[in-house]
Amino acid sequence: MKKLCFSILLILIINSLSFGQEIITNLQFNPSLEVRDAKIVPTKSSKSQKYIPLKLPFIDDFSTGGVFPDSSRWIDNYAYINTDFPKFPISIGVATMDALNDTGAVYAHGSQYPFIADHLTSKPIRLDSIFGGTPHAVTVQDSIFISFFFQPKGYGNAPEKNDSLTLEFLYYTGDSVFSYTDTVYTSVDLIIKTDSNNLKAGDTIFLHCYNVWVAVNNVIDLGDDTLYPSDFLWLPCDSIFVPKTRWRWAWSSEGMRLDTFLARNNDYWFKQVIVQIDDTVFFDKYFQFRFRNYASLGVNELPSWQSNVDQWHIDYIYLDHNRSPRDTVYEDFTFIERPPSLLKNYEEMPYRQFKSNPQEEMRDTFYILQANLDIAAHQYAYKYEVFDESGSSIFLYPGAAGSSCNINPFFTYGYKPCGEQGCPNACPPFDFTIPINSGDSAIFKIEHIIIESSLNWIRSNDTISHIQKFYNYYAYDDGSAEAGYGLTPAGSQLAYRFQLNEMDTLRAIQIYFNRTLTAANQQYFEMMVWNDNNGIPGNVKYLSNPLVRPEFGDSLNKFHTYYLDEMIIIDDGEFPGLVFYVGMKQKTDDNLNIGYDMRHDAAKNTFFNTSGIWENSAYNGALMIRPALGADINPDKKQEKNTESDQLDIYPNPAVAGMINVEIPFKYTVNYSDNDFTTRIYTIFGSLVYENVYKKETDIYALRKGMYIIEVTNNINKQVFKNKLVIAL
Repeated sequence: MKKLCFSILLILIINSLSFGQEIITNLQFNPSLEVRDAKIVPTKSSKSQKYIPLKLPFIDDFSTGGVFPDSSRWIDNYAYINTDFPKFPISIGVATMDALNDTGAVYAHGSQYPFIADHLTSKPIRLDSIFGGTPHAVTVQDSIFISFFFQPKGYGNAPEKNDSLTLEFLYYTGDSVFSYTDTVYTSVDLIIKTDSNNLKAGDTIFLHCYNVWVAVNNVIDLGDDTLYPSDFLWLPCDSIFVPKTRWRWAWSSEGMRLDTFLARNNDYWFKQVIVQIDDTVFFDKYFQFRFRNYASLGVNELPSWQSNVDQWHIDYIYLDHNRSPRDTVYEDFTFIERPPSLLKNYEEMPYRQFKSNPQEEMRDTFYILQANLDIAAHQYAYKYEVFDESGSSIFLYPGAAGSSCNINPFFTYGYKPCGEQGCPNACPPFDFTIPINSGDSAIFKIEHIIIESSLNWIRSNDTISHIQKFYNYYAYDDGSAEAGYGLTPAGSQLAYRFQLNEMDTLRAIQIYFNRTLTAANQQYFEMMVWNDNNGIPGNVKYLSNPLVRPEFGDSLNKFHTYYLDEMIIIDDGEFPGLVFYVGMKQKTDDNLNIGYDMRHDAAKNTFFNTSGIWENSAYNGALMIRPALGADINPDKKQEKNTESDQLDIYPNPAVAGMINVEIPFKYTVNYSDNDFTTRIYTIFGSLVYENVYKKETDIYALRKGMYIIEVTNNINKQVFKNKLVIAL
């Protein structure tokens, strides 16, 4: 059924391409994870891994920050810790499980049928003893329960019905299984039993581990090699056995749409699950639990649609004794989401433009969503504090008095609009004037803190902060992509509206592009700038020449800067009302896959034209496109352009394992020999996998299937040429 549905969807997509449309796709790579080449942690016995078991209680609400699970509680890095993808979590931060591995790429074994994707595995936990009060061995009467909250989709993609999220418990069977063979590194002169001073096939050697003499042929194959007393070699020693373990299913949920989930969950955004651990087989010193999700990709006829899918979000995990099925409330005040920007219209803006009219640009009220997770209303106190770039406090709200109020229990009243939570501090005013300096940039930190609370079970969720930057660009987005945006067909235009407070100079356009599985979005486009025509893009004021194409930053969520060939003065003459639009015109039908922030809505400022008529975007999100203004931001004139003339020519591309041709543009090879150049090949995550003197024919036999960056550097003048290579098989 799922394959049929995707086939129908594919037909609809193909048929619609000729009519023009906006496209929202899921991420094919997670930029928050791709900067780290993380090692896979094996799920073998915890006893053999020498973990120190934790003691009860086990609590994690994922509010401590970072993109990977807290290593003091978890043993793997597959879940993504974030505040971007969940909608209205129980507390700030969740663990998201999806179809991406721990390096941020779609699982290589992924398919259109459900496959095991992420794991979230706890460290060993002492479920053999109770240490508080009167220490004793665990029994069923100790009433041990584990609880957690979960949500499908959020701001991501809904898992299909055949997909699932599961909870499993680990137990030890009492048997042992072979794990690996231990080895010893030893000198030849310590093991040889011959009259000669060397070791060769047919000789007899001494094995320390077993205290026996054996023929070398029975232990290691030397072939025709000869080893001498100064040589060292590895010899097999002990066979290592570990306790045999099994994972037992404890709970699962089938995939579903978010609206279906809400209807089944009385409109609560997260559902709480509580499971008793009452089988004595789990009362072990090395008990573990884990979450796993089953995901499924779409069909692969259109590469842009085969991307990250099936998000599940897990929050507020609590494992302890002396609980019951009714133990579902917690003595905790918590923030729910990260705090907003200080600005009313943008997330960030140029400092010069802000200084021209600060009162008009500042928001007057913070909407700070908080929750009382207990069963009764409680009094608490709240403050926010503003710090300058040096770390000095420059404002404190609400000061010494007037900060206390009551908040009603969340599980009874839910999330209430501003002013209806029984506490005005849920919507504190921002009546502080940001100090202005004479510089061209500024940065401030705003910290929100729950203080003087009688409920402080988890302290890390009582403080949230926001860094407010005033640099040289405008941004509607927060710098994090939850999806991708594109247009089709060829000739489609995309425009993003901005308005200045005073005349300024447009120097560059910064764009964040999502990576795609097979570099499907590596297509040329024209950058464009328009003036305003009664609320829609008007006359074209800039058209890039030559063409450009998507480029990717080399660090976390880094935008690529496309410098304009000529500066553009934004004034009232050419740009009435100081309104301008930046964007692009496509040359192909392909989805360029621009980063799309689903948490902020800039639809009223997003315009597309696929048929000769400008329309507002139908999607509520923010494009990750930022105009950069002010003084010359590229004084050395080192353009970051990607033109056809200064790139490596690589063929065949896509390639298969074997030989490829890598050619430097001829005009750059005059007066230089091949020995003056060095070839380096990197993974898309920045890991160097090949380095050698440049040769036109390059052997890629040892490289796996995937996408790579090939760079050739002139060692004399340090000029760098590069291009992308896709290895298909």
